[in-house]
Amino acid sequence: MWQRFLLSVTVLLAACGSNSGATGADAESDAGTDAAIADTAADSGSDAVLTDTVTDAAADTGDDAVQCLPLFAPCMNGFGAPQCCAPHTCMNMGNGFACQSEGPDIQPPDITPDAGPDEIAQPDVGLTCKDSTDDVIPAPVCSGGGAAFFPTFSKQCTVDSDCAVAIHQINCCGTKVAWGIQACEMGAFSTSETQCESQYPGCGCAQFMTEAEDGYSSFTNSDFAAKCDAGLCRSFVKNAKADCTAQGLQSPKPVKACKDVTDCDFAMLTVDCCGSMQFVGIAKFAKAAYDVEQKKCAATMSICDCMPKPTTLEDGKPLTTNMVPLACISGACTSTYGTP
Repeated sequence: MWQRFLLSVTVLLAACGSNSGATGADAESDAGTDAAIADTAADSGSDAVLTDTVTDAAADTGDDAVQCLPLFAPCMNGFGAPQCCAPHTCMNMGNGFACQSEGPDIQPPDITPDAGPDEIAQPDVGLTCKDSTDDVIPAPVCSGGGAAFFPTFSKQCTVDSDCAVAIHQINCCGTKVAWGIQACEMGAFSTSETQCESQYPGCGCAQFMTEAEDGYSSFTNSDFAAKCDAGLCRSFVKNAKADCTAQGLQSPKPVKACKDVTDCDFAMLTVDCCGSMQFVGIAKFAKAAYDVEQKKCAATMSICDCMPKPTTLEDGKPLTTNMVPLACISGACTSTYGTP
């Protein structure tokens, strides 16, 4: 599980800019929510490590026998030979292309038919996984603006009891987020989280409420729970209720986490009591629930006696076509035409 250091659930690619180009979504369509969100991939390794991986593979099989590249090996972005061994694909890892696993995890979950002495067998569940507390996981790197590196923990599940809530600090102000992860990953997560929190300096700024993966927030940790949603653990706020004001829907917030632009859709956000609107990027899995609350809010909120402003994107530019341009920028779905 040392490979976890190649992924980060936090926003890793802020220094690298967008990790996906902009694309368009039909502004008149109602997209589904069947896409799961994976954590943003980033390359925390070195060229030496990747080179050693290829060298070792060649040594084991002979240079002429290597027909494909192993996980983490540098690759040619779909061109040339050999290519990445299935099911890995050639992906931009932050400082070059390397063979990487698709999906929410860098490797398959630790599933075995027979639970040994170092394994935790969950009662009445289909998922049995190893206790990862003793795994060697690289230490996180956390600073004032946020974590530069934080390891990834599996979100795969079959039933709700596979999941637990992980509370993670994201900046020196003390603001946190709530994630749903595999319950048997909590020991390893707690070790990394303690290390991360100890590295943050005291910034003396306001701490915002902790936000769950359903877009709702709370200051109270006991308000959070986790459930298995389409095979992935996701956090939510228990007994949460939508908050609609004269300025539109205040809660839930649009959930923005993405790995690339294919994870993204758009939602309509009311920005003032005049009825001015903005198209914002939102994670596909969260769109349906958000749209329900947005429609309820729009039907009940009081509108001021004023003219609405032109509908805009999150970059402040007006929407000029029937297509909403989307991009996954620093791990967040964003509506933008991009820089000219």
